[in-house]
Amino acid sequence: MVEQIDTASPESIDFEHKLEPNSKGNGQTVLSSHLILGLVSSEVGLIIAGVLMTIDPAFATSSPVMMLAAVAILGAFIGLLIAGAISMHPDHEQAINSARHATHHQWSVVVQTKAHHQIEKAKKIMQPAAINLSESF
Repeated sequence: MVEQIDTASPESIDFEHKLEPNSKGNGQTVLSSHLILGLVSSEVGLIIAGVLMTIDPAFATSSPVMMLAAVAILGAFIGLLIAGAISMHPDHEQAINSARHATHHQWSVVVQTKAHHQIEKAKKIMQPAAINLSESF
């Protein structure tokens, strides 16, 4: 667990790297999630358009090519919006803001781990001396 612990002092110049050490991996994850969700949701849109055309409402059957194109594009946009919302890491905001504010005045300890039992162990160890504890998943 020692390699997963880092500190940030008020003089730290690489504060952002300490909080998000894998920014290159994050970029690859953002790109792949946008590609995957965009394509999958476009496919879902095509399936919905196909179902609508078999049900036979006038708006779906009057121009089937336009129907397929419109619903596929709409599906892709919805998938890209969802991927963007996930990529923003809304769960990290509170922890990053707490650490950024604290580092202006004092030291911050950053623990990077995926295992829940390690998170609990780190919280248990730091609780007596910590002014504020924040976590993200």
